[in-house]
Amino acid sequence: MRPIITFYSYKGGVGRTMALANIAILLARRGIRVLMVDWDLEAPGLHKYFSQFNTEQSNGGLLDLLIEVSKVRKVPRWNEYTSTISIDNSTTLTMMSAGREKDDYDRRVLEFDWNRFFREQNGGEVLESLRNEWVSEFEAVLIDSRTGITDSGGICTVQMPDILVPVFSPNNQNLEGTKDVVRKAQLARQALAYDRTQLLVFPLLSRFDGRTEYNESQTWLKRSADELREFYLDWLPKDVIPLQIMERTKIPYVAFFSFGEKLPVLTEGAKDPESIGFAYENVAALIANNFQGIDKLLLSPQSILPTIEKAASIPHREWLVRLNRGLQSSDELVATKDIIRIKILLETARGVLIESWQAFQIAGPGLPANIEEWNKEITDFFQHEFLPALNALNNLALQFVRYDAPTDWVSLVID
Repeated sequence: MRPIITFYSYKGGVGRTMALANIAILLARRGIRVLMVDWDLEAPGLHKYFSQFNTEQSNGGLLDLLIEVSKVRKVPRWNEYTSTISIDNSTTLTMMSAGREKDDYDRRVLEFDWNRFFREQNGGEVLESLRNEWVSEFEAVLIDSRTGITDSGGICTVQMPDILVPVFSPNNQNLEGTKDVVRKAQLARQALAYDRTQLLVFPLLSRFDGRTEYNESQTWLKRSADELREFYLDWLPKDVIPLQIMERTKIPYVAFFSFGEKLPVLTEGAKDPESIGFAYENVAALIANNFQGIDKLLLSPQSILPTIEKAASIPHREWLVRLNRGLQSSDELVATKDIIRIKILLETARGVLIESWQAFQIAGPGLPANIEEWNKEITDFFQHEFLPALNALNNLALQFVRYDAPTDWVSLVID
């Protein structure tokens, strides 16, 4: 499958464009040929995220292409309206910006008549032709859609995509608006004159602050998963619930990245489970795997921790410090009797211990030549860091048993 993926948001300020830009880079790093299209013609901004890179100039962007189509009544060479962006020696992206930033850009946007484009200039067929050519040329097309309810937004949510990613923040306006727009898009898609598969909808919770207001954040996390549950039913495995996916893919709020146009997957990486880049990596993994193997991809301990190879290159002791801190502060979570969230915590903790120990055995603290020094290092690691974390994990599991939790996986953790 070569999907066209629309990133849409009912309200602005939710980090939609930033998510698209970072996820596009992660997909390109996997060797996937990616086209980004800035369809937010009234408030373009995708290009700002790539201003620091070498960019092969184009003849304009989407608006210039559409205006040219309206004049000649046929699709010109669309690739002349794209730019190639070199992130590094092995990572390149293709971008179609909104258009040339000239003094008359605002006027040209306002004068473009979408109704006339479709009614008199065969706009539907033009867009369908573009869609087909993009799919044949690229392995993933990411469209940055206009916010709210607009003509261009309707194109991006109904005609163009195979996958719709509604990006939202945890509040009533976003939840209600997102549900309404997605439902209408699904209905409108059924009336399309063009053959389409069912629209896959992947809600993406963004700007989620789970640190300063833990209880409030968990309430909104669960509510968001419950209210958007209908959009997961078509593609989630039966043994996976929306809350589990939302927990893994929610984009955390980090104040530093709210200033300017930043690319944390480049500056901060994507290995730290508490980082914004890690969340983007999980989303990119879903897309790259065509939303298949979700249980293995997102719910196994390995999916939320570095692999052994990656763990060998980072201080594994840092994982144990975080694990101890998280387990010691878990009493409040256990008291909620939220089986799903505590199960995730236990599985994650167990995965941390396994990964840390295996990474230590493989990489060690630099593999000292003196075997006595090596043995001392192992003893110190085991007694002062590994065992305390293991004991904290066992204590948590035993505490949870008192709340009549299922014992099959608890015994697995303890064993």
